[in-house]
Amino acid sequence: CFIWIVYIYINRRFFTNQKFHRPYVILKYAQSLDGFIAPKSKQMGSWISGEAMRVWVHKQRTEEDAIMVGYNTVLSDNPQLNARHFYGRNPKRVVYDKYLTLPKDKNIFDNTQETFILNYVKEGREENNIFLKLNEDKPFVEQALERLYEQKICSIVVEGGEKTLNKFLEANLWDEANVIVGEKNFGKGVKAPNISQGLVSMENIGGDILKIYHNQKKLKKKKK
Repeated sequence: CFIWIVYIYINRRFFTNQKFHRPYVILKYAQSLDGFIAPKSKQMGSWISGEAMRVWVHKQRTEEDAIMVGYNTVLSDNPQLNARHFYGRNPKRVVYDKYLTLPKDKNIFDNTQETFILNYVKEGREENNIFLKLNEDKPFVEQALERLYEQKICSIVVEGGEKTLNKFLEANLWDEANVIVGEKNFGKGVKAPNISQGLVSMENIGGDILKIYHNQKKLKKKKK
């Protein structure tokens, strides 16, 4: 029985793909000691975790197929979404850009990695940028996961920000959450998502705490 449980855990991405016909979804975010994912004032600096944890995060990126962020995260942080702090392959990138209004000079459009742009405007490919058109009248998360599954994405890390993370939580379409708790206190800011069930492990990495949750109330795939 124990060996079977270990086998299922090791192959959880495959089993999720087969059972639900979608990628294995990992929510990942860092929060301050007092529960904020970003400070109220940009002058405070928004780095929450230390160098050791950043190396762990980039290691994780080499182990999953794709990494996703939302529109506002690209605008404010201009992330590269690569694995530059760890040796290994870069993940594919995913961004939600409803009407294709993100500036084309942002790092995600640099063609260094295959990038999927979820949108309501067009379908097609331009070099390494792949546009996946969604139906604006249907739920976003379900469609996004279905389209990414069609692209053979078996696992995805959803890094947010707040609105994107909450979309997955509200739809209850997630499998695992990696919550990094730093040593800072922000006092005020953007509240972190509230995940209160399914804690399976805690680990200290360079002074930061990594909490891993598993979703114990996953939705079954709806029959068509």
